[in-house]
Amino acid sequence: MRSRHAWVHPGLGILVAGLGVVQQLGSPADTHLAVALCACLLGGGAVAVLPAAPLAGLGALLVVDAGYQVAFGDPPFATFLATMIAMYHLARAATRRTMLTGYAATLAALVVMDVVVSVRGLDSPAGVIIPIVYFAAAAGLGALVRHTANYARIARERTEALEREQAHLAELAAATERARIARELHDVISHSVSLMVLQAEAAREVVDAHPDRAAQTLDVIGDTGRRAIGDLRQLLGVLRSDEDAVPVDLGALVEPVRATGLAVELIESGEPIPAPLRATAYRVVQEALTNTLKHAAASKVVVTVTHDAGGVTLEVVDDGAGTPQPAAGSGRGLAGMAERVQVLGGTLSTQHLTPHGFRVLAQLPVCE
Repeated sequence: MRSRHAWVHPGLGILVAGLGVVQQLGSPADTHLAVALCACLLGGGAVAVLPAAPLAGLGALLVVDAGYQVAFGDPPFATFLATMIAMYHLARAATRRTMLTGYAATLAALVVMDVVVSVRGLDSPAGVIIPIVYFAAAAGLGALVRHTANYARIARERTEALEREQAHLAELAAATERARIARELHDVISHSVSLMVLQAEAAREVVDAHPDRAAQTLDVIGDTGRRAIGDLRQLLGVLRSDEDAVPVDLGALVEPVRATGLAVELIESGEPIPAPLRATAYRVVQEALTNTLKHAAASKVVVTVTHDAGGVTLEVVDDGAGTPQPAAGSGRGLAGMAERVQVLGGTLSTQHLTPHGFRVLAQLPVCE
């Protein structure tokens, strides 16, 4: 930014010097013309070096003004104008220490000049007031521009900080949404595919001896596949709305599991599950049943759902021996359940029972 405006002060210096030269050449000739022209040129040069050496430039101007005043009388208007520019620059861009030093030096020079002219009887002491007013006005304008620029810079920095914060929050929201979608996909695909695999294996076992039972099992596979497709379509709808589109009928959830031969008992008590907790309750029970089918080698599982004033309690207990079935898994089932429950401020615990069995317990608080 500074390089773009590097020409400003040299240009002002040339302008001040040129103005002074023209003014002096246009005035009646006197014996001090050469000195006045040199003073104008020095004033222009001092303006040009203000960005690099503000105190040196101002000092040179004060020496020229005071020396001319003492030796010849009132200095050329160009040097007075150059001093006003120096005062403006001090207030606009100099450090606090440089600014105060420059002000003190200017005031001292004005006092010296006024004393000299008063002693010589050339002017009244009130003459010092006029340059002070002009210099103060120049310094005030510089301070105003400085504060305005600072306010603009602070506002710009705050805007940029807000934009960065918004971008960060958007990234966090996107990451959260990706994690939620991953959990949904895991729940839908893992549960449905596990059911279809188990049902297909059962159909293969009975297709020769009991064709009618095999046909029924194939119908269940078809129903499970269609339900999975429906769940995936609902999940795509969730991407454009919210998680309320997730199915919440626990009775419909356990029926395909029973069709695999696993005895499932569903016990529900209390009021219906509150809407904000339904999707999470459904997914927790779904994942627990999927894990039972894939890993527990169980013959029976009991699902207990209780809603009271304290919240919703979900308990899934099987009687499996815990022998893993030959099925692949991502290992994200329990972690996904825990993430769902924690988002709602609830708790999830798992426990191996003695002598056999596995227990999943989730507690979801009701938010008033």
